Amino acid sequence: MQLGDRRVRLTVAIFGVAAAGVAVAGVMIDPVASATAVVATKAPLLSIRRTPEVLRVAIGRQRLAGALDVVLGNPAFADARSTSCLVARVEGGTVYADGGDRPVVPASTLKVLTAATALSLIPPGERFATEVRAGAAPVNGVIAGDLWLVGGGDPLLETPDYSRTQEHSPTIATDVTALADQLVASGITRINGAVVGDDRRYDDVRRVKTWKRQYIASGEVGPIGALSINDNFTIKNARGARTGAVDPPRDAAAEFAALLVERGVTIGSEARGAKLSDPPATVVAPSLLAKIESQPIEIVVQEVLVWSDNTAAEMLLKEVGFRSTKQQGSAESGVAAVKVPVPPPDKGTAALPVNAPLWMRTMIASDPPFWKY
Repeated sequence: MQLGDRRVRLTVAIFGVAAAGVAVAGVMIDPVASATAVVATKAPLLSIRRTPEVLRVAIGRQRLAGALDVVLGNPAFADARSTSCLVARVEGGTVYADGGDRPVVPASTLKVLTAATALSLIPPGERFATEVRAGAAPVNGVIAGDLWLVGGGDPLLETPDYSRTQEHSPTIATDVTALADQLVASGITRINGAVVGDDRRYDDVRRVKTWKRQYIASGEVGPIGALSINDNFTIKNARGARTGAVDPPRDAAAEFAALLVERGVTIGSEARGAKLSDPPATVVAPSLLAKIESQPIEIVVQEVLVWSDNTAAEMLLKEVGFRSTKQQGSAESGVAAVKVPVPPPDKGTAALPVNAPLWMRTMIASDPPFWKY
């Protein structure tokens, strides 16, 4: 589970003092580099600039520890001290430790692992596609049977109305109304059947079993599915109050059907979700009528991390499972792919595959390894 504040920008404040090569929670800080970059000017005889390097580094370490004491002593962090840890190291030696051996829940930092794995599995520039398909091309603007709306895992598929209700709406949301506009522009005026929502790219497990009920009720995370319009929430009023979809593929289909009706399209039957027993969409609806694509994967991942988007992160995890197994994506298959191989202590990064991504090598090389925090 990767819960954190939904779409709340995460700001990391790093307090740099003249200390050498400090690693804090896996982030390397090199204050010495900045300290030694001081412009060469004529310094007074007793200036700190004339202090020997060893003494200057020692003083810098003391100052860093003092600065961190001040930060962690802030009353605003009082409740978080028992559930947090901070370790700063300089050249292999611990300069500062507060709860360094305390096991803590990684929470939204897990999104980084999910995102990195997704980027390693999905080619750069690839986009999530949401398709509209039918059993045959329309005749005189009429689709004889059902219209299929097929989800491709786009985690940022939204209507403008939904975007406006959010305090921090994504800047690169995929506007689903453009897909409805494409169909109308192609001349479609009537659908004799229903709009069918197909989200079978992923499994139908909508929640993580350990979630509290209020996570969805409060809008922290929506029901998970490969076809997700408005995070699979139904907007209840103009202030943004919303409820999680009971049947996500059906509700997404109904949302899309409403967009078509607004544009003058007549629909013969009520929207429904595809059944597991239905043939694949490409078989039952081989005619591709329209599609809309997300931003490239690297931009989507950036958006997920910047806003700590819980629903999108859970969808990315299932996409990782889909890509790694070539089968229906699930949280379990995603977690299996995200797990970092742990090399023997005496082997270090040498035990990793030659093509192991940089993020994996960096985390494995940390001392102690990141998973021990």
